[in-house]
Amino acid sequence: MKILLALTLILLSLQSPAQILKRVKDKVVSKAKGEVNDAKYDAKMKARNSVRNEMNGIQAEFDSTDIDYAILLSDNSGLFGGQGRGEFGAKFLKLGGIARSLYRNVDIDDDETATVNLQMGQSAYAMGRYVFAEKRLKAAQFFFEKSSQTSEISYMKTIASEGLLFTTTGRFAQAEKFTQKALELRESKLGKTNMAVAASLNNYAVLHYNLGQYNESEKEFSTALSIIRGNKLEEAMPYAIVLNNQAILFQSIGRYEAAVKLLQEALQIAGKVEVSKARNHLKFFSNLALLFQQMEKYAEAEKNYQGLESRIEKGKPEFANLLNNVAILAMLMKREDRVEDMLKRSAEIYKTSLTENSPAYAKVISDLGNYYRYKERYTEAEPLLQKVLQVRELALGTTHPLYVQSQEDMAILYWKKKDLTKAYPLYHDAMEETLDFINKYFPPMSEAEKTKYWDMLSPRFQ
Repeated sequence: MKILLALTLILLSLQSPAQILKRVKDKVVSKAKGEVNDAKYDAKMKARNSVRNEMNGIQAEFDSTDIDYAILLSDNSGLFGGQGRGEFGAKFLKLGGIARSLYRNVDIDDDETATVNLQMGQSAYAMGRYVFAEKRLKAAQFFFEKSSQTSEISYMKTIASEGLLFTTTGRFAQAEKFTQKALELRESKLGKTNMAVAASLNNYAVLHYNLGQYNESEKEFSTALSIIRGNKLEEAMPYAIVLNNQAILFQSIGRYEAAVKLLQEALQIAGKVEVSKARNHLKFFSNLALLFQQMEKYAEAEKNYQGLESRIEKGKPEFANLLNNVAILAMLMKREDRVEDMLKRSAEIYKTSLTENSPAYAKVISDLGNYYRYKERYTEAEPLLQKVLQVRELALGTTHPLYVQSQEDMAILYWKKKDLTKAYPLYHDAMEETLDFINKYFPPMSEAEKTKYWDMLSPRFQ
């Protein structure tokens, strides 16, 4: 010990006072820098945790069904999550920017980065901010896969959310891939009676409905309802949503009375859910109104629409949907003075919020084009109906019932214009596809259902 002390003293004696002072100063500076860096890191971590807590609060504002279950509208105008709420939506986007900045500058693991991106993506989807949602969900998928977390429930939720987003925005080929993958992962990991499996089955059924695959859709809705009943959740919103979706399917094949019963049951359930979180009952009301309209019960339809108008935020896709439906009802009731204006306003909202390539936009300009055709304003009708045909071909494919309907609309227009060379091939293709529908969907139907379905399709042949 004495030898070590002596050596230390000798070494110190060999260094100049300046060198000794420099070493001491370097140690002090180094310690100070470390303390500053630690303080900065602590501040960043505190800010990150604050943002994380805010994000949790934002997501808690949504009913979970807003980000788990696809909801059908009976006019085929599209699918919508919950819509943004003014300052609330602006706050979310501001927080998102802060979060991304913090996460770039704080050393956190890929698993946590994935979780935050999933949170942001789902919340953005629920507010109808689909472009932002897609970026965040893709980032979540990337970081979950990078950290080998593909067997985690959050990863499955990411894949399911991407499938739901693609279905919502009409990109059905991509939706098929993600929806199927989510269903397979959930069945394998969680078992076939789990509620997450019911959500995936509902979303797959909605996708198949949009693809015109009604038999598959009906089986998946029925299975989803069985799972929810097995979990004793018949009074919860997921059950109401699946009932609503099944009702729309039944309406599409002419099973009107069954559809009315399902929608009324869905409304009864939804009416018990806290209004501030779940606005799905507004969509159910709209669906029931349109169903009454299709059944020629115009007074009941008008009453439903009047109850909806003051409860839907103007400028949102749901309001565009209402305008579109009220315009069609006005036509049917021979009140045509506001029809054109309402259809134009509806189209502009869809164009701004969902782009010109969405099925929702195609729906309303189809109605506007057919209105112009009815008024013999053929020059104005043709470009609109042609646009509908193009959008539906890209979004739905050439065998979808709505694409075939667009072919028939164009055929009628050309027939009215006495341009039979263009009308004939469109009529021919529409009738060939209709025969395929009949061959595909008639076998599992009862005789009464076949009669109703034929009543819907027969005017095309007549």
